[in-house]
Amino acid sequence: MKKSEIIEKLKLIPLENEGGYVKELYRGKDNCYGTIYYLLGENDFSAMHSLKHDEIWYYHDGPSLEMLLVYEDHDEVRYLGKDIANDEEPQIRVPANVYMGARQKEKGEYTLVSTSMAPAYDPDEFKIASYDDLKDRCQFKELLSKLTK
Repeated sequence: MKKSEIIEKLKLIPLENEGGYVKELYRGKDNCYGTIYYLLGENDFSAMHSLKHDEIWYYHDGPSLEMLLVYEDHDEVRYLGKDIANDEEPQIRVPANVYMGARQKEKGEYTLVSTSMAPAYDPDEFKIASYDDLKDRCQFKELLSKLTK
């Protein structure tokens, strides 16, 4: 399928503050959990941000995602995808309060993933970061510059 067809079929909408396209799928009673679809196109990226609770990312389709995680005392790059033999992971947990951003590892029309959180996503707990906010804690400065606005 084409990116535009997936966006239409899954009823995805642009995610203004972070990038990409999103659709909330489920929100449990009293916001005890939540899940979303998330789609990144070849020129999209998930801007560096942190959340107050753990978030789990699940790979579905398209090129793998390169994910930068910046902790208080270290950083790392991980790959969300299906090529397990080459260090890709079909599921990645982003711990609470860790800054993360993502983009396609190799360019393709789209990458489709989903994420889940418990409790559900709360926009008041979303914190976006600039390059300057994270540059002193991050060794992957070139990638960091591509994942900040």
